[in-house]
Amino acid sequence: MNAKALRIAWGDEKVEGMKFKVKQKPSCSILQDNNGVSLVIALLILLVLTLIAISAINTTMFETNIAGNERLYNKAFYTSDAGVDYFVGTGVSYISLPNTSGVVDSRAEGLALGGDYFLVNWVRSVSDLGPPIKYELKITSQGISPNFPVAGRIEIEAIIEVVDTTPPPAYSGGST
Repeated sequence: MNAKALRIAWGDEKVEGMKFKVKQKPSCSILQDNNGVSLVIALLILLVLTLIAISAINTTMFETNIAGNERLYNKAFYTSDAGVDYFVGTGVSYISLPNTSGVVDSRAEGLALGGDYFLVNWVRSVSDLGPPIKYELKITSQGISPNFPVAGRIEIEAIIEVVDTTPPPAYSGGST
């Protein structure tokens, strides 16, 4: 066999005293060229991590807004509840008034509630002429928190039944 006939493609090799020269095929495929692949993979991982970070920031801001609104809602609710408690504590004085309705304002009463205030609207009606006379007081307490946006008023409604325990006047008609 002739040495020229045995030349194939993989460089110079000696096989049983013969010398071969192998030629490499030129690489035409882009997949076989790995230059810069690690840079592209690193940039894709960085993009994914950036999107996760942006999502986490948006979620945190949303949760912070929810917590702030809940805090303000609770302030308005407890202010409204304080109005109900205040009226129940002082409600006896509203039974003997000639008015059958009115408003109690915590600012006018001089109550300090940390910038918040309540308005209690009350309506008195007689539920049983007795004796003893029973009154029904329907109250609507609005708790107002000035820092609370648009829906800054929380309303609580309550109906309180009060029994007049004053003894009836003595019978002046004499004995029977």
